Amino acid sequence: MLELPGDSMQRKFRAPRCTFLHSSRSRAYASTVDQRNPTLKDVADAAGVHRATASRALNNDPRISEATRLRVLEAAGALGYRADPLVSLLMSHRRTATTPSFQGVIAYLTRYETPGAWQEFSESFTRIHQGATHAAERHGYALEEFCVPQVKGAVATFQRVALARGIQCILLAPLPRPNGHLRLDWDKFNTIGIGYSLIRPEIHRVATDHFGCLILATRQARRRGYRRIGVTLNGQVNERTDRRWLGALLVEHERSRPEERIPPLVTRDWDEAAFLEWYKVHRPEVIMGVHMYRVADALKKMGLRVPEDVGLISLELRDREKGMSGIDQNFEQIGATAVHNVIGMFHRGERGLPVAAQKSLIDGNWVEGSTLR
Repeated sequence: MLELPGDSMQRKFRAPRCTFLHSSRSRAYASTVDQRNPTLKDVADAAGVHRATASRALNNDPRISEATRLRVLEAAGALGYRADPLVSLLMSHRRTATTPSFQGVIAYLTRYETPGAWQEFSESFTRIHQGATHAAERHGYALEEFCVPQVKGAVATFQRVALARGIQCILLAPLPRPNGHLRLDWDKFNTIGIGYSLIRPEIHRVATDHFGCLILATRQARRRGYRRIGVTLNGQVNERTDRRWLGALLVEHERSRPEERIPPLVTRDWDEAAFLEWYKVHRPEVIMGVHMYRVADALKKMGLRVPEDVGLISLELRDREKGMSGIDQNFEQIGATAVHNVIGMFHRGERGLPVAAQKSLIDGNWVEGSTLR
């Protein structure tokens, strides 16, 4: 564990561990500090460590031994030490204004068989990883992928390697399938989940504001005069979004006339026959959902024109939907926010499962295209 120069010499004059605050020398020292606001140097002197060691201990730096950290915390509590917010702001500015030195590794935990397999699964996953990588580099961290497939012993192996390397921060990437779970010694790590695919246990997470995105898309459609709005989703997407798109649709239905309400089409996978039947029955004026390039192809086969006969809105714009009206979910920002949050947890010493999990929701941006009238 990291101990800075000067600590060993100061130990000669230190009272026994865990009892020094009860010694007459410590009480006398504390009484002299009571006359003014205690400083970090006062805490360091009382704990018998270097000032930099005291600073790292108060920031829960894992390089500081647990015994030293507790000793510094006890000294800070006895003296009534509180960090000066202006000094903290200045130090934060100095860290961001200069190129940071290497701080450590953030584990990007995926549950695929091979590294990078998620890139073929979803374009959004690639953008999330890019945003997280760039944010980590700006703070002096390296984002390193750890493949933890769902086979016996994989989680235990990852945990053993991570702890041996001193890796404490974890970003849990979107899982291959929704409604997943993960068993880990959570008390040893700072963890942020990305998206809703992990349902057990409940952890802090960063995700798209899917509810807000559908509301935004609906407002854009109504602004152009559309009233009969249809939504089509496949089952896996519906689960991955924690059914929040459907929740927003129910809210929009309450605000519309009964004759304008179209039941959503939710299929296990893309089902062109089911889509065509749904369209013929309900005749939506505009259709929104994901994988809208498939919808566009199906409409073309029916001889329908976009946007003359029916409008299209993509709730998750992809490269192959360039030129389509819809929502950019800002996936890079999701990855960056996840990094910012896990680093903040690390600095605050917030390890383990939260008492009340927090969700950081990222707004989507409307992108004007040519698929609405």
